[in-house]
Amino acid sequence: RLSAAAAAMRQEALERAAALEASSLKAISSTAVGIDTSMSEVMQRLSADPDEYAYDVSCLREISSATWAVSHDLGRCAEESDSIGRRLPSRETQPYDDPMLARARKLAELSRKFCEECKTTICFEESAFTASGAFEIEPLNTISLATKQVCQEMDELQGMVWKDETLSFLHLLGSADTDDNLPPMSFDARPFESEDQDERHEKMDSQGLPRRSSTASVATMGRIMSMNARADEFGETQAFLEAQQKDGDDFSPMELQRMKTAFKRFEVPDTSDLHRGDVIALVGYLGYVLVQEEIVDPLIKEVTNFDYLDFDDFVRFMERFVPREKQKFREVFEQYDEDKSGEISVSELKSMLSDLGFIPVHAMLREALASADKSGNGELDFDEFQAFLAIYRRFEGFTKAEVNEFGKIYDHFAVPEAKGVGTVMPAEALGDALVQGFGLHISQFAESLEAELRAGQGLQKSAFGGAPGAGKAETLTFPEFLIYARKTREASLNNFQERHAHLFGSKPKGYGSSTAMFNNCDTDGSGQISESELRVVLKELGFTPLRQNMQEVFAEVDKDHNTELDFDEFFDFMMIYNEREGFSKAEVAEMRTIFGNFDSDRSGEISALELAEIFRDLGYRATLDEIHIFLQQVDANGSNQLDFREFLRLMRLHREEELRRILTVFDQFKLQDKVGKEVIPTKMTKRALEALDHDSNEIAIDRKQEVDFEQLVYYADNCRLKWLQKEKKKAGFTDEKIEEFREVFTQFVKDLSGEIDNVELMGILQMFGWEPKNRDEQQALIGRLEVARAKAIEAGVPNTSEDGAINFWTFVQLSRILETEHDRLAEQSLQDLMCELEFSTKEVEEFRHIFHEKKKSLAADDEPPGLPRQSINRLVYKDLGIDLKNDKKTKLYEELDSLGYGEDDLLDFEGFLRLMRWLMSTGWLSK
Repeated sequence: RLSAAAAAMRQEALERAAALEASSLKAISSTAVGIDTSMSEVMQRLSADPDEYAYDVSCLREISSATWAVSHDLGRCAEESDSIGRRLPSRETQPYDDPMLARARKLAELSRKFCEECKTTICFEESAFTASGAFEIEPLNTISLATKQVCQEMDELQGMVWKDETLSFLHLLGSADTDDNLPPMSFDARPFESEDQDERHEKMDSQGLPRRSSTASVATMGRIMSMNARADEFGETQAFLEAQQKDGDDFSPMELQRMKTAFKRFEVPDTSDLHRGDVIALVGYLGYVLVQEEIVDPLIKEVTNFDYLDFDDFVRFMERFVPREKQKFREVFEQYDEDKSGEISVSELKSMLSDLGFIPVHAMLREALASADKSGNGELDFDEFQAFLAIYRRFEGFTKAEVNEFGKIYDHFAVPEAKGVGTVMPAEALGDALVQGFGLHISQFAESLEAELRAGQGLQKSAFGGAPGAGKAETLTFPEFLIYARKTREASLNNFQERHAHLFGSKPKGYGSSTAMFNNCDTDGSGQISESELRVVLKELGFTPLRQNMQEVFAEVDKDHNTELDFDEFFDFMMIYNEREGFSKAEVAEMRTIFGNFDSDRSGEISALELAEIFRDLGYRATLDEIHIFLQQVDANGSNQLDFREFLRLMRLHREEELRRILTVFDQFKLQDKVGKEVIPTKMTKRALEALDHDSNEIAIDRKQEVDFEQLVYYADNCRLKWLQKEKKKAGFTDEKIEEFREVFTQFVKDLSGEIDNVELMGILQMFGWEPKNRDEQQALIGRLEVARAKAIEAGVPNTSEDGAINFWTFVQLSRILETEHDRLAEQSLQDLMCELEFSTKEVEEFRHIFHEKKKSLAADDEPPGLPRQSINRLVYKDLGIDLKNDKKTKLYEELDSLGYGEDDLLDFEGFLRLMRWLMSTGWLSK
């Protein structure tokens, strides 16, 4: 036990070490801010010509995001380091180090590389740039100087051995065990909030950079370690490739750690050993392909005569296996090298990868080939093939951009690892994360993977003695999450076939299952799929394919520009088209902007109320009950909230409804022209648009050209856009509601100005039950009134009011704000009632659907606010199947009376839920 004096000395030593570190961290943080600022200037300039500089902007954004993250977290670290103890080394000769410094060291390494590139760029640009291009020189010089400073600061920091007296104090106070038990660095789970955070957020949003949620539950340190792990995945690629060229007897520390992590997944329960029967599965898990029993068993016998291997045994096995696999790959390589030139072409490579079980996605092929084909001749010798395969396996077949995107998804769902170092993804987040990455069409498969992980049967797969942790939910590191992403992509195309067996035919094995789909699409047997053949497939999958959207994806995947797709291009097309839900890139970007604008708490999800606001902004009129029903159509995870993927799917459903309606009208007016093409005659175009309730006078129509379906869609969309601009001032209210407002508003207008003052406004609000009850509500009303004026002006209403007067359209906007607030309070009340009655969200939404359908059956055009007693009686008897004979009807009416709904009253939804709970508690209605 330490004496009080020794403890005080120890604390003093810790504080001195922390202060010394803080000084260096502040310097690095300040420099990182300078890099970020200069990056932003370059990005702003390059963005002016996005097509030419798209790759430059993407790279700069990635570095800018990283430098901001470093400055953000180092700033907090520096502030807290004066009061937080840190784990110090137990030997005087070691420099001080910790995970935060490791993250900063990574920045220095990346900065040094970037600095060198800047030097090259600056030297070239200064001699070749014209005056119009010289704007890049100054920011690049600034970045170069700033990165040099980062490197110098890191060199100085990493070279430090903390003051002799600091380490001496710790050495004198106890043994090495005492040192090892020093408290680890800890952080508050809340993200650091700086004074200029709002400004920083606006800047990041405008640049499309990732932004941390204010409600994030993941500790700052966990985030950094997660990002660092992904940086290592890319930063160490060259070292990884070099390791692949060796014969397997000298694994890098990084590879050994990767093997150790995988080894633990397959350990026999309650041991630290691996059963020989699990070796093949473990080696396959590590990404090796040619894992055959006749190769593996003899190698195991060379290592041990026992049935169990410890980790050292497994490493010795791998030292033997790697050169054997390399030899096998050479044999396969030679088989595909048909001309015996010692090189294989890209087409031969695709065939080989397909036969080996890989999915050769075109974008990944291009990226990996760019790194592996050192000769640049478009063909690969065996060493280049080995490098290609290493890169492909390293990133699970994804491109760097895709890995970065998955990294953002992982960060959103990750939590701190139990030991406090790094982050992990909980089992219950896997399904949502995969849907975020791929879209709702993979939701069922994602749910099955999540269920396995929850049950402890996911990646922990020892086949001997039961799976370790059976029944205990597993967690995933980022590389393991990538494995699940790969599994999902491999399964997605197979799911198409299973869901559309009549189209795809019988199911071939493995990757070839996609071939059946391809052959069925290739109706002319040419080995290529044309746009018209592809259109048939998309219709079978539930899409109404539009020419412009199809051609956009077609151009992305048709690399040989022959206007037809081979099998690999077809696979890429289907992935992209499904991920975008059939929308164009511009449409997806627009919807993401809309989603972000209404995601007020930056949680990455929107509620029913926020969805209702989006619908109004897009010109759709729907009640809150209808919004809830829409939400349930796509709420794959049952959260009663929509993430962006779910929102995009909902927009696709609504778009399909619009297109079906347009197609119905098109079919009514269409004729066949001279070549058999279906078109609407020019003179009938106006009538067709009127049948769609559009005013054709609002848009320019080519009176000389006949109109096909897609041209009619174009005209209808333009008419709707014009209509929407006019409708904005109505704030989503129906024409009937607007007239009701106008009648009431007119009653309070005392002169010819057509405006009211604040006193008259209070009278109107009282009629609708919206009047403020206290001083706080009065103050809130003043703020809402200003918002209403701004919204009215935004909707095109001229601001003619003077001295605080309120015109009619400002009142309409205020009414929408007050009604939304009323809906918010109603939603909160419903949440409280749901807890009180012990109903799940799913049960409440099922009851809502029943209630809503019954109201619609009473009056489809003017839906009543509730159900009369007679309708309740029919619902209970006919819809719910409860026999109301004898005294049951009397008891039902007595319960309605006790709930406060008399014979002439309408039962609202909250009362309906209370009635359902009563029916279940009496046993009349089963759960």
